[in-house]
Amino acid sequence: MRRQHLIWLILGLTLAAFLGTTTPAQAAPTSSIVSSTDDSPQQVTLMVHSASMDRTIPVTVLTPKNRTRPAPALYLLNGAGGGEDSATWNARTDYKKFFADKNVYVVTPIGGAFSYYTDWQRDDPVLGRNKWQTFLTRELPPLIDKRFPTTGKVAVAGISMAGTTVFNLALAAPGMYRSIAAFSGCARTSDPVGQQYIRFVVENRGGGNMTNMWGPLNGPGWRANDPLPQCGEASRHQGLHDRGHRTSR
Repeated sequence: MRRQHLIWLILGLTLAAFLGTTTPAQAAPTSSIVSSTDDSPQQVTLMVHSASMDRTIPVTVLTPKNRTRPAPALYLLNGAGGGEDSATWNARTDYKKFFADKNVYVVTPIGGAFSYYTDWQRDDPVLGRNKWQTFLTRELPPLIDKRFPTTGKVAVAGISMAGTTVFNLALAAPGMYRSIAAFSGCARTSDPVGQQYIRFVVENRGGGNMTNMWGPLNGPGWRANDPLPQCGEASRHQGLHDRGHRTSR
């Protein structure tokens, strides 16, 4: 991951912190932080119970040096492996060093491999229950805001598989994100080429069934989760950056 990608991302977040309005997140009543561990002066690991998925999810949070000073939050999503393989922000970049002197909380859930971080229509025999859109837009943000002194100003960024996700998250939660950034994502998901990329990630790599995700191919679920035709909505978000190409790693 080249350093300029992270520079674009933080610039979008910084500029967006002074623009627009904030829509407060509402937590599902049974979602909660089960435990919190300080891994280092810069990093906290939370174990977060997701009510929608009925499981506990590790979430790493990079914190500012001064944790008493309010700061915006950046949700930084991993690629197809969900942060459980070697192709992660932590393993492949110097993101901890980059954010060490930035006044921002960097929130990264671990898990969701091959799920596209979306709400699946049905549980999958291999990939299980996936309600990541609900988790990322409704369950996790209010818990983060309660645990840390955030400003309520939020950005989201993702690479590869999650480079597709960030657009759909922004469309699903209008007004929530001040800026979004996608790196090497595939924004078009309902055409044959986009579906082939998704098949490669979900089925070839993950062993799941992609019709459990959005229903029958070319059906309403696929059209509803294709962000490209809805770019008019996405373009309203400040600091929209899309870097890279159409592959899913």
